[in-house]
Amino acid sequence: YGLMDFGLTSAVQRYLSAAIGEKKHDETNRIFNTVLGMFSIIGVLVFLLSIITALSVPLFVKNEADVAILKSVVFILDFNFAIGFPFRAFSGFLMGDMRFDLISIIDAAKLLIRTFVIILLVLKGYGLIALAVITAVFDLSSYLVQLICVLHMNKYLRLSVSLFDASRVRGLFNYSIHSFFIQITNQLKFNVDNFVIAAIVGINMVTLYSIAARLVSYFMDLMDRAMGMTLPIFSQYEASGDCESI
Repeated sequence: YGLMDFGLTSAVQRYLSAAIGEKKHDETNRIFNTVLGMFSIIGVLVFLLSIITALSVPLFVKNEADVAILKSVVFILDFNFAIGFPFRAFSGFLMGDMRFDLISIIDAAKLLIRTFVIILLVLKGYGLIALAVITAVFDLSSYLVQLICVLHMNKYLRLSVSLFDASRVRGLFNYSIHSFFIQITNQLKFNVDNFVIAAIVGINMVTLYSIAARLVSYFMDLMDRAMGMTLPIFSQYEASGDCESI
């Protein structure tokens, strides 16, 4: 499902940060509402795809006892993912405005509280479905906090269908297509293994494998987070013509 982002998140950072840096409020509003509309459409498509995915679980999971649980978990997490797409416009705005402090605080608070609640549920004997629901609830809560922060700190920002600018869609996709191809290669490198293991060895082995694989990927995540903030910084410098800072 991450592929259905089509690389737009990077395009949002690129163009919004430039508009914000130049203090072009009308331009910012048009880019933001255009991106919000595009992400909303993608969110609807992901939701429809999530229904198909949940119904397809029996095709790659052979253990009957796992099918019912996995169907519910897949649908809850997929629905959560679909809802999150429109909110990517708000997180992209925060990144474009270089408010990494707010993003970090919100994510850290969500992680700490959610982990505490999950531990309590596990100790009380709740299963995977309850954990999926908790994940969805806390993700939605963080989305809403980001929305409130963006609208509260940027009074000029307006949410309106009339500000959707179809002429900007092509420009955004022309930039995002490069990120999209990078995402495809990363998905193939890091996520295909889980499906192969589930289909051939058994779904219970996916957990053991993914834990080890995730530990290895933490280093790559660290480098990505450390360098990812340079995109909006360079974009703002470029928009303001500050070549010396670049």
